[in-house]
Amino acid sequence: MENTGLNIFLQDYLLFNRQTTTERHRILITEIIAHEVAHEWFGNMVTLKWWDELFINEGFAVYLSSIGMKAIDSTIDTDAVMDVFRYSSMSKASWQTSTSIKKTVAKKEDYAAAFDAITYHMTCSCIRMLESAIGRDAMKSGLRQLVRDNKFKNIRGEDVWDALQTLVDDHKVFTVSERKSMLDDVFSLARIGQVRYPTAFKMLRYLTLEDKYEVWKVVLQHLSFLMRRMLLEDEYPVLEAYIRNHLVHPKLRHLGWEMKGGYKTRELKKQLIEFAKENPVRKEMLNGLYEDWKVNASVNLLEFFLENNIKGLGRTMILIGGRQMGRHLVWNFLRSHWSRILSKSVVEHSAFNSLENHDDKFDQAEIEDFVKHKDLGVAKTRIYEIITRVKANVLWKKSRQQELIDWVKATMTNWTECASPYRVVFRAPQPLVTTLTDNSKCGLQKALPKSIFSEISPDLFQR
Repeated sequence: MENTGLNIFLQDYLLFNRQTTTERHRILITEIIAHEVAHEWFGNMVTLKWWDELFINEGFAVYLSSIGMKAIDSTIDTDAVMDVFRYSSMSKASWQTSTSIKKTVAKKEDYAAAFDAITYHMTCSCIRMLESAIGRDAMKSGLRQLVRDNKFKNIRGEDVWDALQTLVDDHKVFTVSERKSMLDDVFSLARIGQVRYPTAFKMLRYLTLEDKYEVWKVVLQHLSFLMRRMLLEDEYPVLEAYIRNHLVHPKLRHLGWEMKGGYKTRELKKQLIEFAKENPVRKEMLNGLYEDWKVNASVNLLEFFLENNIKGLGRTMILIGGRQMGRHLVWNFLRSHWSRILSKSVVEHSAFNSLENHDDKFDQAEIEDFVKHKDLGVAKTRIYEIITRVKANVLWKKSRQQELIDWVKATMTNWTECASPYRVVFRAPQPLVTTLTDNSKCGLQKALPKSIFSEISPDLFQR
């Protein structure tokens, strides 16, 4: 048992006789001693904040014990020992009753269940995989910094993650596939609450150095999801400015605006330019300027595609439905022409994909109730996939949106919320100008930090 400065062992797991002790038991004793000594750092000098992240103590103790065993007895094949642990944990991970590395521990009485092979050995396997990518020296440096910065403190998993973010310093220690997978994973996990959004966004610090289209494509897909969900929130302009000013604009300046280079370079430029554009629809919505003629024009266009059996209706519906004000327009059109759209062989079933952007619980209930009484034909599987996506959007807004809003606000520490509308205008290179409505005495206590807005296109924010 590890205690600060005092490890306690049963005699059978502390002493062995080289003449009579089996090799298997000798290795076991060595592993236990190394494990308990490792707890002096992970467990005593830094320790978990709550039992749901027991892997901080035990996973790293197993990892460090593999290094300590080799130092104690160079004849031990520590890789083989760790492989036994890895296969054991992977076997258990395949069970339906398997748990994740991070547990759910609602009350202290549940903590005992967290001590399992997943916590110990699966965590160790993940750490060793990371070490193989970044190297032993980088791993050692990151862990030393973690312990030094959090000496005798409680830490969370994201603290460990932050300390090991070598991506920020040298992303090329990872392959393109690894970088793409890690960024995809961290934002996917943030979407379901397994990783905090501040941690996910820290992973993007290096992105201006990233030249690979495959990596940027994954990141932009996740950022698009967040921007669609946040479109009507007060914090949307700040999120949009962060993405443009810290990610998109610096990369465009580096790549240049001319459509030169290979196919992937040109595609990357196109996507970045799309992100660099201002969102005029938000202005129209917030100022009440989404005129009736635009709605009518959109309906007429859809009617024209349908009546003339023109291929491309689905894509047009997605384009219109992708905008906040267009969602219900397209949904009403789809309901009115359901049978015709479903039966037209020339019309792609991608027409139903226009529903994917709905994120309101009332819309979800309406869509579910509508399709319940309809013949879905060959589109049945796709429609239920879309309903699942809508449910996920609704759940995100309920459980994850506030964390993102809090992060956005944290990037604007001088921004004080108020109920009154405000208007923010930036005209480069002049100073930031803020104008509050006459009936508002609250608002922006100080000018918004210029670092957020430097080198942004004129009139970026309008509300």
